[in-house]
Amino acid sequence: MKNPEKINLSVQTLLRGHQADLPDAQTFHSEMANALAGTPGELPPALSGTQMSDVGSHSLKDFLEHGAGAAFAHSTPLWFYCLRECAVAFSGGGYLGPVTSRVVMETTYAAIKMDALGVLNLSEAEKQGLMLLEAQNAPGAFGWHEFVEFAFGS
Repeated sequence: MKNPEKINLSVQTLLRGHQADLPDAQTFHSEMANALAGTPGELPPALSGTQMSDVGSHSLKDFLEHGAGAAFAHSTPLWFYCLRECAVAFSGGGYLGPVTSRVVMETTYAAIKMDALGVLNLSEAEKQGLMLLEAQNAPGAFGWHEFVEFAFGS
């Protein structure tokens, strides 16, 4: 029988991320929770090790519970944590979880902020013009407001 750790892409990716010494999701969650403590964006507790390893793939589940991947229960790569968070928090996915939505929003914000022509770098007059355009969206149109609501699961 072939070694499932050698043929499972998820296992290979988890191991590569660990070898690259990327920050783990639990550290990211802790830092973000501290930064957001007492605000409306306060985070729920991080996912447990059991929630991290309760996956559909038998080879991946075995790796996470009994193999070298057991360490990932408490030191999970952020990409894997985000996938598990969506599956756990919303019973099978379909929505972004609290950490994942924050990653999406912070990344979007940083990208817009870095764009010299982005909305965050416009003059007040230009911003007022954009607000008027947003207010004129046809009912049911998908604009910035709807994007933020979707990302935060509101």
